[in-house]
Amino acid sequence: MEKVEPNSSAEKAGIVAGQEIISIEGCKIPGCPASEAKELMRKESGEILQLLLENEDGSQVPLKIPMNAW
Repeated sequence: MEKVEPNSSAEKAGIVAGQEIISIEGCKIPGCPASEAKELMRKESGEILQLLLENEDGSQVPLKIPMNAW
C-alpha cells in the first residue's frame, strides 16, 4: 500500500504504508483467483481474517484481523 488513511479500517487493523498483502487465509497473492480471495474475506462478525503481509525490506508479518475491526 502506498498510503494508509488515518482512522481507516486498514490502519485500525495494523497495516502500514509500504506493506503488500502476499496471502489471504493461506491463498498466495498473486495466484489466488479474485473470486476465491473475495470468498475467503467473507467473515462473520467475531471471526478472524488472516493475512500475510510483506514489508519493503522483505520481512513478513502475519496479521490476524477481528472482523469487528472493519
